[in-house]
Amino acid sequence: MREPTSQELKRLMNWPEIAKKKWRFYFIHGSIYRGIPLSIISYLFKMDSEFQAFSWPEFMLRMLVFMIFGLTFGAIEYRAKQKRYNQIKHLL
Repeated sequence: MREPTSQELKRLMNWPEIAKKKWRFYFIHGSIYRGIPLSIISYLFKMDSEFQAFSWPEFMLRMLVFMIFGLTFGAIEYRAKQKRYNQIKHLL
């Protein structure tokens, strides 16, 4: 196990409070921070390559799909942070 940096220790000091709100973490870090931006980028790339008008139903479908995948990514990130916290909590 590598030694944590001072910045990493500072971020993980608040982890117990954050960890209590697991689903909120999944939603914010997965769906909001990753799902929505990726859905917008993918739709813009699709529009650029096909030269067609904006379609709300297609955009909303992409948004829903990427937000669901974002929840999965948020869960993976949560587990990684929890594992790292458990490794270094004796240093806090």
